[in-house]
Amino acid sequence: MVFDLNAAKQKAYQAIYRAQENDQHDIICLARSLLAQTAFMRGDFKEATEHITFICDYITEKNLTPLFDMRESSRNWIYVKMRDLSKVSSWIFTEYNNPRQPPLTSGASSIMHAQYLLAAEKFNELIAFLDPLENMCRKKGIWNGILTAHIMRAVAYSKLDKNDLSMDSFRKAYDISHQNGIIAPFIESGGYMRSLVEIARKDERHSFDADWLDLIYRKAFSFSRLYQTMVKTYKHENKTHNNSQNISLSKRESQVLQELANGLTQDQIASFYGISSGTVKTHVKSIYNKMGAINRADAIRIAAEFGLIG
Repeated sequence: MVFDLNAAKQKAYQAIYRAQENDQHDIICLARSLLAQTAFMRGDFKEATEHITFICDYITEKNLTPLFDMRESSRNWIYVKMRDLSKVSSWIFTEYNNPRQPPLTSGASSIMHAQYLLAAEKFNELIAFLDPLENMCRKKGIWNGILTAHIMRAVAYSKLDKNDLSMDSFRKAYDISHQNGIIAPFIESGGYMRSLVEIARKDERHSFDADWLDLIYRKAFSFSRLYQTMVKTYKHENKTHNNSQNISLSKRESQVLQELANGLTQDQIASFYGISSGTVKTHVKSIYNKMGAINRADAIRIAAEFGLIG
């Protein structure tokens, strides 16, 4: 993936339009996956999740059985990226080299497994997993999987304080990408990559282009800041969603709450719905109790925060 996100986005949409004409469902989903990745690199988490949702819905609605693997990879992609590992499905731990799966989607599920191990900081297990992953990618011609394996191996060895082995893998990744201008997989490693660059600058066994290292360091630093913002946004939205689910209002209580937010008095709400003022008062009291609110303004504030009113 060349680090020209606008060009990558344009090519992805071109691929989608061509694939739609020929009902090439796998190409459509792979292009959407690329769009999700480019959005993620730009720090646009909302757009990234929209593309992932499209992939999952598209495969389900059309019952594309051969692409179910891609659907599950996409669902888990968000959780792994956001380090919300408790939500990662057990599917990700199944045998990855399934001969019934299309080559590209099989590679995607395997890389997802590796990304999970990295996010979980299971570095020894990750290193053991990367050898068969790399071999599979070579056989199937998934070059970006080979590059990703080298980068992950470099990260894992560095976290285990095995810097020589780390730089051996980093050099392999460098050799694949340096002349081709491929830097996105490095940048996406964020804080991990900044540490690797620091080690590479001091490494005496391998020669790295100093300007390239500086570029990687700057881009990785910028992305790590975007990434932290995305994680904070995700955690806030997830907390809000969970809390809103804990506030269980009846249909009538939801209606009364909305009218309170619209500025109606309790008597006006009673007249509008054809119920007594006493009934409205009972609903309001119940709403306050369920939401932990002390008054109307507090209830509206909480409802807005949890997305309970329009």
